[in-house]
Amino acid sequence: MPFKNLANTALAWHAGRLLALWEAGSPYVVGMPGSNEGETTFDGGWKHAVSAHPKVDPRTGELIIFSYSR
Repeated sequence: MPFKNLANTALAWHAGRLLALWEAGSPYVVGMPGSNEGETTFDGGWKHAVSAHPKVDPRTGELIIFSYSR
């Protein structure tokens, strides 16, 4: 059974977007009230669940995340 994206664990600001994260699925891009953009796969480059605690490399600005698949 598919899970609903709860995205209720952490928030991260990256590349001009606010990402809501949880431990079992894709990040959810949050927009202004009433204009949520929905789940993101980073332009199709990511297909697995990500952790809810990313880090940003201070030198390169890259988003660093952990992932797992079932």
